[in-house]
Amino acid sequence: MHVTACAKAGTVTIQAQGSNAITTTKDSVIAKLKPGFWPGVPVRALFGVSTDGAWGLMTVGTTGDVTLIHRYGDKSQTWVNVDISVTYAIA
Repeated sequence: MHVTACAKAGTVTIQAQGSNAITTTKDSVIAKLKPGFWPGVPVRALFGVSTDGAWGLMTVGTTGDVTLIHRYGDKSQTWVNVDISVTYAIA
């Protein structure tokens, strides 16, 4: 999984992309952001729906952890392709 962060004009954009990304039903930290890139509140973005009904969730936490997790379905999911981004304001 490749994660990039770009700050510009009071906003931060995080992009996570990769092939055969594996998620579980527990948060997996995929990146740690530098201070100054951290959001004031958790930022979440849904992605994908697998054949068994699971859906993925990327979260950017207030301590800079970027995590992936999935809900429902099997304990482990392999996503053929993940390409998700989220933009949020910073103070």
